[in-house]
Amino acid sequence: MKELVLYVHGKGGSAAESAHYKPLFPGCEVLGLDYQSVTPWEAGKEIREAVQGLRTEYEGITLIANSIGAYFCMRAGLDGLIERAYFISPVVDMEGLILNMMTRARVTEAQLKAAGEMETEFGEELSWGYLCDVRSHPVSWELPTEILFGSRDELTSYETVSAFAKAHGAKLTVMEGGEHWFHTENQMAFLDRWILSSLAPVPVNGKPYWQSRAVRRPYRDEDYEAVCKFLIELNRADRSHINWNWARFEWMMEHPEFDRDARSAIGLWWAGDRVVGAAIYDMYYGEAFCGALPEYQALYPEILDYAWRVLKDDSGLAIAINQKNAAEKKAALQAGFERIDQKETIMERSLDQDFPSSLPEGFALREMDQIADREALSWLFWQGFDHGEDREAFERSFDPVSHARKHFNKSLCLSAVDASGAPVSHCSLWFHPNTDYAYVEPVCTIPSCRGKRIASALLSEAFSRAKTLGAKKAYVISDLPFYEKLGFEITQHYSFWRKA
Repeated sequence: MKELVLYVHGKGGSAAESAHYKPLFPGCEVLGLDYQSVTPWEAGKEIREAVQGLRTEYEGITLIANSIGAYFCMRAGLDGLIERAYFISPVVDMEGLILNMMTRARVTEAQLKAAGEMETEFGEELSWGYLCDVRSHPVSWELPTEILFGSRDELTSYETVSAFAKAHGAKLTVMEGGEHWFHTENQMAFLDRWILSSLAPVPVNGKPYWQSRAVRRPYRDEDYEAVCKFLIELNRADRSHINWNWARFEWMMEHPEFDRDARSAIGLWWAGDRVVGAAIYDMYYGEAFCGALPEYQALYPEILDYAWRVLKDDSGLAIAINQKNAAEKKAALQAGFERIDQKETIMERSLDQDFPSSLPEGFALREMDQIADREALSWLFWQGFDHGEDREAFERSFDPVSHARKHFNKSLCLSAVDASGAPVSHCSLWFHPNTDYAYVEPVCTIPSCRGKRIASALLSEAFSRAKTLGAKKAYVISDLPFYEKLGFEITQHYSFWRKA
């Protein structure tokens, strides 16, 4: 028989909220209890009867209870019926909560007793019978329990929940800035990690259970470094994903044409505090990168499915897969993708030699600042990538907002300037000290200065500097003869796969 994870919602919630917990317990059935009662004595009885019925169908039951739902569960007498519990923002001192509401409403016990029931200005009903029942039925709870509490919980104080945890042997986790209602992306991500990190007793392949699992959540700006680390790790031993490295991600994220408004659609799969898989759209929806660390390759079909559902455009979704990666090609075929006539090529060269370089007469080397020199660089790129020489057209399209790359090394951002000081050719290399390679992006020369080996001289100087920093090789996404003449060789082929 399967194990059951039973979710009990709080006030205003619903059993449908249980769907959030299904990815956290993939080997279990996950159900939400749609109880109808609103008083502790009725709700406790209803919950107990439901759990008793479910107990005959499942090998074991784990309880997740929210807010007042946790209090109702504690009133249900579930000892012997469930194995463990997760309480989220639990109401652990109902009497104290009622007394606080009475104080807020300026109602004395004598007044409430005389009236029986009273409405408050803040929308809560006070009941003398409810208060008496709570007092006559103190909580008894001895089951293994994990408690998640937000430091900004407006219903329960830290002192109250901490005293309860200590008295009942529960483990308390506090999220700084968390509210009573865990609902924001940040709060739900914390909640997910809280649950996963508690699933540690059973080792899997030598790792704690929670570290062998992964949970997806949307990208947030504070995840930037974690994504870079993931891409560095992904390409450390196996270069079959080198077309998507940390530098390509950094270059794209701050590119003026990048659709920043959609970045929360990037999907990240986490195991603990580590990104182990990702689905990232390429500039816009319609093309995407999908990848997982080697020990999490089982996630790839799930990542691919997410990318298809979330990152496609009106024409569908295309992804680039290394021609040697049989597992990813098989997953794409099974998901309904078809190989199309679109390719991507990676060229590589060693940096184990010296790189003497000299610019032609009349040109000088200049390091460029991505912020201070942004307009000059953008004008150079406009001409160098063959958009023409119409300055007014360029200025109409120029984005004046500065886009600073977090790890970009200014010493590898080199331009050749003419006698007037205007940049005419440029190359950038990207290098991270946690890698052994440099990534070339971009290289261009304005039409009037091509054929003078200016870009070759710039690249030679950049290679020499990257080698000094620790780079052993360089990669570029290209198959142009220009790079072949510089010693690059084609090492990786990628085919695009599309699903319409």
